[in-house]
Amino acid sequence: MDKRIKTATNKGIAASMAGRCYLRLRLAISISSGRTSTFGLLFVIFYFYIFIQQRLGADTAMNSLPAAIPNRYMPFTTDTMQLTKTFFITAFTFFHVGLSFGQNADKHLTAEQIIQKAIDSSGGDIKFAQIKNVEMISQIVTSKGDTLSFATKRMNFDKYYISTLSLGFANTTTIYNKGSAAIASNQKAQQILDPQKLEELQLQSYVSIDYGYKKLRYKSERKDDQKFQNFDCFVVLVSSPLGRATLNYYDKKSGNLTMIIYPSGSKSVFIDFYKNKGITCPSKILMVDTLNAITASTLTKLNYDENLDSNWFSIPNAGSYAAPETFKTGTFKYLDSNDDAKIIREKTKQIETFGESQKEYKIEWSTNNDYLIYRLKNATNPPTNDNIEYIKVRITSWTNNKYYCQYITSASIGGTCAFEKLD
Repeated sequence: MDKRIKTATNKGIAASMAGRCYLRLRLAISISSGRTSTFGLLFVIFYFYIFIQQRLGADTAMNSLPAAIPNRYMPFTTDTMQLTKTFFITAFTFFHVGLSFGQNADKHLTAEQIIQKAIDSSGGDIKFAQIKNVEMISQIVTSKGDTLSFATKRMNFDKYYISTLSLGFANTTTIYNKGSAAIASNQKAQQILDPQKLEELQLQSYVSIDYGYKKLRYKSERKDDQKFQNFDCFVVLVSSPLGRATLNYYDKKSGNLTMIIYPSGSKSVFIDFYKNKGITCPSKILMVDTLNAITASTLTKLNYDENLDSNWFSIPNAGSYAAPETFKTGTFKYLDSNDDAKIIREKTKQIETFGESQKEYKIEWSTNNDYLIYRLKNATNPPTNDNIEYIKVRITSWTNNKYYCQYITSASIGGTCAFEKLD
């Protein structure tokens, strides 16, 4: 083959490949979202360099073995080096453009895109649409060292239940169901009529606050970014349809919502996360009040329950809210748990049978809704605090012969359960 034809042919191949590489590199840079990875761009450049060398080397060796390449083909090597040099100049030009793009891309993100990034990073729209029923138990430690148990339940994006239980605080239960809500405490129930409070409870019926913002059509406005010691954050002002506004801080690196500042000035800071079934949710939250007192919430149980009982979300009527006296005695079984367990309850004692094991407790009722069961761990030892096991129980709702309750143990373990009276 004539040297000029050969050289021209290889120049054409190299130019064609350099053109394709140029387009692919531009595409790689243009589709990168958020931050541009320096290592990633260097890898792309190196990959295309190897690609060209392999392709050009293969074309050179078509008519001769590598060790027997005639000297007349040496000018092609010089041309290849010139083309490679040109490619590297082009590539690094776009590399620097890419870095600049990565640094400036954040500035062009809209508030809606920031919220969508948070949704995507924690599971995505499809996952959140599928997770309709959720139960969570959290342990709360106040700034004074007191321990409470929080139980929350969500169903079908329109039902929400939250109940608090402790030994030394007033225990309350709030239930939201399709636009109606009530709060129950001390055997009394009160309807919640404040439209903004109802709107807030509706938002809480979503396991993801960000997904709730999107589905409930909250308005969002991007504010100036904020940089903290450990986080560089986007800031988004989110307003409900009724005008309730919160400031939301999103970590630029992970996309996660890291803090919410409420209209009162109190804050929720999300410092740790837990992933289950493809969904990432906060597992540790610091709640800071307007006096900067800090309450810590730690997730202890998470259950995506497709068969969640809708009776948990029964709205109590306003006024007296006392469970029937009939629950104080009789034979009971657990609903949806401990299937082989049987409870026989008398006025002052309760016997629980699990298979071949049996436990006997003393029982004391403080109200129709609240009772305490307790026993000695070791009957031969004196009744010291270390030797007493107790469980505080609060009935939060009931229907016919079934009741639904929250509990907390002497070991500060919280949870919920339900019982059916057999006789």
